[in-house]
Amino acid sequence: MSEGYWLHPAGAKKYDCPGIAARLTLLAERAGLPLRGPHGVKGDAATHALAKPDARPDKVQQWADHKDSRTTQLYNRRRELLDDSPGYGLAADVAGALAR
Repeated sequence: MSEGYWLHPAGAKKYDCPGIAARLTLLAERAGLPLRGPHGVKGDAATHALAKPDARPDKVQQWADHKDSRTTQLYNRRRELLDDSPGYGLAADVAGALAR
């Protein structure tokens, strides 16, 4: 994860990767959560964003700074759900048309 500005109690503060990792460790310990590094948290955030019904994979890809959309789709746990399948949607539309 590249350098960036993260919220700090005293205002905006620039953290480098080791600083971000140390802050995440502190927050996880305080919250009683398993320790996650910067990459793990970024992956969790992408997975969470893609799980929303109105998810915009292109926006998640841009936020995650993925050059290839296939990288973003690695985090898309919904991609395996039948309801999200284009083929399933087509079959539902055909079945609806035949029922008329």
